[in-house]
Amino acid sequence: MAISKDLKRSFLFCFILLWLSGGAMLGVGIWFTVDSDITDARIVTAITHPAKLEYCGYFLIAGGGALVLFSIIGFLAVAYSARALLGFLSFLIICALVLPLVCGAFALWYRDAWTTTGKDELMANLTISYKNVTFQKAMENYQTKWRCCGVQSSGDYTSKQLPVPSSCCKTTALPCPEAYTDGCYGAMEKWVTQYTLILTGVGLGFGCGLVGIISLVVFVAACCLVSRSY
Repeated sequence: MAISKDLKRSFLFCFILLWLSGGAMLGVGIWFTVDSDITDARIVTAITHPAKLEYCGYFLIAGGGALVLFSIIGFLAVAYSARALLGFLSFLIICALVLPLVCGAFALWYRDAWTTTGKDELMANLTISYKNVTFQKAMENYQTKWRCCGVQSSGDYTSKQLPVPSSCCKTTALPCPEAYTDGCYGAMEKWVTQYTLILTGVGLGFGCGLVGIISLVVFVAACCLVSRSY
């Protein structure tokens, strides 16, 4: 038995919103994963905390991509009145919402964990970590962009018998005649707070908000259609 026109319109409306929401999540996830400015700060903060914030980007990419794909399949299921497929698809959509929820919860936990121990761990690891070429390049890019030096000040380098890098200098002359006085920890802490709030808002907002409500409606309606067919 075919699905009524009114019910089709309702399903199509839900799938359009899911498609748009999934696309938004996918876009945020890709942006957070590939943006060069974000990558430098992410590398620096990851040195002091093994749990990588980039996982949130992967969760959003996976969840958003799944919602986009399921929505497209949903359009076809509605067009061909595939009731059983709609029921199964609605279940998959509910499962896909777990990923942005995990991202939101992880971002909240990461912010608390990093702000609690970030400064001490970054200071303790500065000597060892600075020998890591990837970390060194990211740190220097970060210092150049934010016009800061070290964790608390340029003295963090000299106290560990490390040369003050050129990225700390107010001029290009070496040896560095005058370094930036502000340490980078304040900017790092602000970065962690800002971006974890964005990830939390996107993850929990889409997971618990509009997408969750629409998915629940689709799931209940699909179950009703399946039960009527037997």
